[in-house]
Amino acid sequence: MIDIPLSWNSFMSLDYHESTPQAVVFCSLSPPDECFVWSELTIDPKLNTTEMIAEEIVEIIGEDRKFKLTLIDPLASKNQVNTNTSVIDDLNKYFKEFKKQGRCQRIFWEVYDTKNLRGRDKIRERLRNSEKVGKPFSNTIKDNGFEKTISTIWSDKNNIQINKSFYKWRIEKGRPSQLWSHHMTALEGLMKDKRFRPKVEAYEDEMETRRKKYKKRQTTGYFKSR
Repeated sequence: MIDIPLSWNSFMSLDYHESTPQAVVFCSLSPPDECFVWSELTIDPKLNTTEMIAEEIVEIIGEDRKFKLTLIDPLASKNQVNTNTSVIDDLNKYFKEFKKQGRCQRIFWEVYDTKNLRGRDKIRERLRNSEKVGKPFSNTIKDNGFEKTISTIWSDKNNIQINKSFYKWRIEKGRPSQLWSHHMTALEGLMKDKRFRPKVEAYEDEMETRRKKYKKRQTTGYFKSR
């Protein structure tokens, strides 16, 4: 996988479960809308507290990378019996402290939408487009004589669970397969959010710069008809 620039929009999503392994996905979008999944985490909540999970995550993301969106399954918003706070409350508390310690940038966890299959469709579309272009940084194609940019997705070779999920994730008996669904569910949560989009790098040409420069000026003294 390429080195992901800090200037790209980065995202994180956690498929939360109380007793079965939790899946975390880390990805970034290039300006031409290529999704690069650069890390993954699978962690057992039976063996790890929420604080320990937060520690694992902060070690992966590092101190300099900013995240545009950080999402988690709505199950994590339920208050815990022993503390009367939710997992989201606890995660936000821990990451607020991590930021004070200089271990990460601001992280704020929110719940993702689970009500439709839009995210699943977007993953499929990106996978099909990736197969079509064959390699990263080649997602501008010709369609009926016109150039257009298509959305793709790429995963680091070290993402063992995610890469297996891409191949084995399917519908079984009318429902999504549970065995390979956890990282895909986390990715779905991001894909269906309207804020999941690349940072647009705008380059102004010389004429646009001139338009802005003279926008509020009275130009009759500069340009006279003959």
